[in-house]
Amino acid sequence: MASPSSLTVPEAQNGSEPLLTRQFQVIHGENPKDFTRKLIAKFGKRYIELVKQYGAVEYVMDDAGEIVDVVAAEEYLAESDEFAIERFRIGAHDSRRYSITAGALARLAYTEAQFYAIQYDQLRCNPSFLREQIEEAARHRPELFPDADGRAPKFETLLANPRFVGQLCRFTIHNLLGHLGIWNILGKYLADIQELDERKGRFGAPKRRGELMGYVKCMVEGEMEVVEKRVRHGLLVHTLDKGIWLREKNHPDFTGAVLGQHPDKLEDFITAFSADTLDGSFVRFVAPDLATSILKWTTRQRRGDLFQRLVKEPARWQTFDSFLAEQLTQLKRLIDFSEMLGYPDEGKIPPDARYSAFALSLRQSEVTLKSIDLERHITNVASLENRTSFARLWKDIDTAFKHKHKGTPESSIGFIQSAPKWYIPEDAPRVPTHPTKPATPKPSAAPAPAPPPPPPTKVRPPSPPAADVKPHWDKSTVSSPIPSAGDAFPGKGRKEKKSRRAQAVAPSVEQGPATIPAALDDGEGLTLTCGVIGFQIDDTEGQPEQKLPVFFVSKKAYDVFEMILEGHKGQLSFDDLKSALKQIGFRYANGNGSRAVFYPPAPNINIPYFVHLPHGSRSTLDHTRLKICAKYWKTAYGWTIDWFTLRSAASL
Repeated sequence: MASPSSLTVPEAQNGSEPLLTRQFQVIHGENPKDFTRKLIAKFGKRYIELVKQYGAVEYVMDDAGEIVDVVAAEEYLAESDEFAIERFRIGAHDSRRYSITAGALARLAYTEAQFYAIQYDQLRCNPSFLREQIEEAARHRPELFPDADGRAPKFETLLANPRFVGQLCRFTIHNLLGHLGIWNILGKYLADIQELDERKGRFGAPKRRGELMGYVKCMVEGEMEVVEKRVRHGLLVHTLDKGIWLREKNHPDFTGAVLGQHPDKLEDFITAFSADTLDGSFVRFVAPDLATSILKWTTRQRRGDLFQRLVKEPARWQTFDSFLAEQLTQLKRLIDFSEMLGYPDEGKIPPDARYSAFALSLRQSEVTLKSIDLERHITNVASLENRTSFARLWKDIDTAFKHKHKGTPESSIGFIQSAPKWYIPEDAPRVPTHPTKPATPKPSAAPAPAPPPPPPTKVRPPSPPAADVKPHWDKSTVSSPIPSAGDAFPGKGRKEKKSRRAQAVAPSVEQGPATIPAALDDGEGLTLTCGVIGFQIDDTEGQPEQKLPVFFVSKKAYDVFEMILEGHKGQLSFDDLKSALKQIGFRYANGNGSRAVFYPPAPNINIPYFVHLPHGSRSTLDHTRLKICAKYWKTAYGWTIDWFTLRSAASL
């Protein structure tokens, strides 16, 4: 195959071609230009139009290996999308190995938004979760660092201060809304690009596509800056034992502090900064100005220094507290997502009404949160778990937003929760081998009658099996050899014809200067990230009627689902959760980081399930984590315990 830049089509000659060919460069053999000329001569306008529409073509070959036809690369793009999404979710992304469409990127954005939507919902309905988030954030506040005289407030003292706890409540609610917002609005712009590609083709509207992708790139970079600040705080706490850092001054009203290097520890700082180790990477990451001025590093190089060393020392993840592990995971996912866009770093804040309306709404939400007297419901951090105080706190928040925004905090920024849905493919393990009357489990207590499941949402039936694709790589198109991906590129099905499909290759990341927009920050600790205009997956159709029960499982698995969905108290082994989900067709995957993912039986339709891994020496999920799990399943899939029943002993 040849690069589209070698094609004699107007889009490849109007100056916009670099924005397109970086992501959709395709190769064949040692002389791709000559090969392309031969294909153009043989298939003419048809070949050019297919490349223009899809960015790649599929070859149909006879038994002798002769190309006899070129066809649309729809199947190739579909399986490339699934491969790219899976690699992203397990933290094994490599943008040089595959292409990904705007539609698949929008799916990723929606899934990330769903993750944050569940977190936000827990802030509203789970007092223990709110307290846990406040305590976790408090441990990494710069106000806890010692000053030049070695004085520092105690952690317990700050958590006993109603104003400190109230401020962290405001920051936590606002920042989580911001994360939810950024992924929703990213999904909206990516859906625009998807619609543009479907109407005009992948190379049909390069100027407009470049503008929209520039907006996406800009917002992702802005979100990375927000998360980087938290990573730096986490790393500072992680390296506090070196005594290098001190608190120079506090900002007013618990809105942060200025940190610097201890003057008596300058030599220790220089030694740590220069160390060719992971700990040295930590210090370089928290001192970005010095990394730029002394090492002449770009932002990308500083990030690469950190994560390349983390890949070589995966065991170090277990030494991080949950805050640092989660923030590093978020940052790595943002970096991978940015690379998957396949566009230069330059971009600009969207000038359109969609983004302007959202940004204004988020700023107004910040002002509203500041105006609410949350402290009258707070005695100390423990008082957040008082059900009455917790309910009154959220009642005041909702009342203020209803009065000033005519809605709730989430509706004020346009968030709409999509309806739960579940699609069961024909080969899902949902019935016993020898159908018998299922046994009725003995409940540990008399539970309240389970509510009826919501009516299933119609969804699109799964795609047909993909063709067997064997990628061919031209190593001259990248600056370094392609590393092993660990997994073979997916391909199966259709054997009645021989075909070779164009392989899209995104080039390695250049080490040029990065242009990163300033984060939207009010200077007082409230992060103003880009955000939400309600984004939902398109209406789909074709889902069969659900007949309960859907899942026939072993007694041990049933006990797991009953414990979670019925809200029984206690600890649950993560291995038991994994085993139970595998019984109903989920597939487990995990890379380095604080999250794992369970792929449902139809991952292109059902939302994958993300879970925070038990950290450090823990191997169990506590009651708070199990409540989050139950909420996720009910919100995303519509599950209740009525979906599950026991298999007979004969069928096990």
